[in-house]
Amino acid sequence: MANRYLSATERRRATRRGRRLTLLTVLASMLSGFVVMATPGAANAALIPCPTQNIEIQKAPSFTLLKHLKLVSSVATFDRTDSRSVDNTLDTPVSATFTSSNSSTFMIAATTTVMVQPTLLNFFKLTVSSTITFSKTTTIGVNVTATVPPHTRLIGEYGISSFDITYDTDVYLKGANNQCQFIGVHPRDMRHAPTDNEGWRLSLVGI
Repeated sequence: MANRYLSATERRRATRRGRRLTLLTVLASMLSGFVVMATPGAANAALIPCPTQNIEIQKAPSFTLLKHLKLVSSVATFDRTDSRSVDNTLDTPVSATFTSSNSSTFMIAATTTVMVQPTLLNFFKLTVSSTITFSKTTTIGVNVTATVPPHTRLIGEYGISSFDITYDTDVYLKGANNQCQFIGVHPRDMRHAPTDNEGWRLSLVGI
């Protein structure tokens, strides 16, 4: 087969591909242990529009990375800091009052994906609940009064509503004209997130 000279356009494309592969190699070395890199086929896929929501931007002298958060699941939970109970063995109703006496602080733990806290908090607020907060300390001295029916136990639990949140993080290399190339994913992560909702939970059990 006869040799064919590359046109100027083909040479520029080849140069860009070479630079991109070199950059991906450098990124793979830098992110080793933090990101599961995409397969060569996925890494060389066509550029796509960069994600615009739930992202963190990390800039370096020669490139910019976008970390795109994606919600997997959220489970509502309750962080208990106090508990009380009272038994009514009488044949008539009685009144009972519980007062919180313990103070505990709950917060979103540091992430393994090196995600800055404001980005993570905003993501949780947007996709799970607007009541989620970075840190919450329960209050001492909160009272609740309830009627206990005859031959019934009243159980009171004091604390805050929280969520166990599981999410994925896709990593993109940002190019020109707001175009991105997928390069890998962080290992799936889970965080326990407190909310501003605090108070007593009451339940009745027959005795």
